[in-house]
Amino acid sequence: MYQSQFGSRMKGSGPVAELLAKRFKLSCKRLGLNARDAALNCADFNPPPARGDQLALF
Repeated sequence: MYQSQFGSRMKGSGPVAELLAKRFKLSCKRLGLNARDAALNCADFNPPPARGDQLALF
Protein backbone atom coordinates (compact mmCIF):
# COMPACT_ATOMS: atom_id res chain seq x y z
CA MET A 1 0.00 0.00 0.00
CA TYR A 2 0.98 3.60 -0.50
CA GLN A 3 2.77 5.24 2.42
CA SER A 4 2.43 9.02 2.40
CA GLN A 5 4.57 9.63 5.47
CA PHE A 6 7.87 11.38 4.84
CA GLY A 7 10.81 9.00 5.28
CA SER A 8 8.76 5.83 4.94
CA ARG A 9 8.12 5.96 1.21
CA MET A 10 10.32 3.97 -1.17
CA LYS A 11 11.54 1.76 1.69
CA GLY A 12 10.43 -1.76 2.35
CA SER A 13 8.93 -2.85 5.62
CA GLY A 14 7.55 -6.06 6.99
CA PRO A 15 8.63 -9.68 6.79
CA VAL A 16 9.24 -9.75 3.03
CA ALA A 17 11.52 -6.69 3.17
CA GLU A 18 13.42 -8.21 6.09
CA LEU A 19 13.88 -11.48 4.19
CA LEU A 20 15.19 -9.64 1.12
CA ALA A 21 17.57 -7.57 3.26
CA LYS A 22 18.98 -10.72 4.89
CA ARG A 23 19.42 -12.42 1.52
CA PHE A 24 21.16 -9.35 0.10
CA LYS A 25 23.56 -9.10 3.05
CA LEU A 26 24.40 -12.81 2.85
CA SER A 27 25.02 -12.59 -0.91
CA CYS A 28 27.30 -9.57 -0.46
CA LYS A 29 29.23 -11.40 2.23
CA ARG A 30 29.53 -14.55 0.10
CA LEU A 31 30.73 -12.63 -2.96
CA GLY A 32 33.03 -10.33 -1.00
CA LEU A 33 31.26 -7.16 -2.08
CA ASN A 34 31.34 -5.62 1.38
CA ALA A 35 35.14 -5.65 1.68
CA ARG A 36 36.93 -2.30 1.55
CA ASP A 37 40.51 -3.56 1.33
CA ALA A 38 41.04 -2.74 -2.35
CA ALA A 39 43.26 0.29 -2.86
CA LEU A 40 42.29 2.74 -5.56
CA ASN A 41 44.61 2.85 -8.56
CA CYS A 42 44.54 5.89 -10.83
CA ALA A 43 47.40 4.74 -13.09
CA ASP A 44 45.02 3.69 -15.88
CA PHE A 45 43.17 7.00 -15.93
CA ASN A 46 43.47 9.04 -19.11
CA PRO A 47 41.99 12.52 -19.33
CA PRO A 48 39.23 12.85 -21.88
CA PRO A 49 40.27 14.11 -25.31
CA ALA A 50 39.76 17.75 -26.15
CA ARG A 51 36.83 18.71 -28.30
CA GLY A 52 37.68 18.07 -31.94
CA ASP A 53 40.47 15.55 -31.27
CA GLN A 54 40.36 12.29 -33.20
CA LEU A 55 39.76 9.23 -31.02
CA ALA A 56 42.07 6.22 -31.16
CA LEU A 57 40.66 2.97 -32.50
CA PHE A 58 43.08 0.62 -30.73
